[in-house]
Amino acid sequence: NWILYLFAILCGVGTALQSGVNSQLRKSVNNPLFAALISFSVGFITILIIFPIFNKNAIPSASTLK
Repeated sequence: NWILYLFAILCGVGTALQSGVNSQLRKSVNNPLFAALISFSVGFITILIIFPIFNKNAIPSASTLK
């Protein structure tokens, strides 16, 4: 169970760090919308890269989701 506590602490630290990073990004690009676009794009690309590595289940086809 200690690993879950560690994960919870790391998530809290990550959330606090993310707000500071977003603030610095907004200052560096001088545009809050562009900063948000960069932030979400980096997160989305990271998920696209990591998901296939750690996914153990087959991805359902479009016809299965209908």
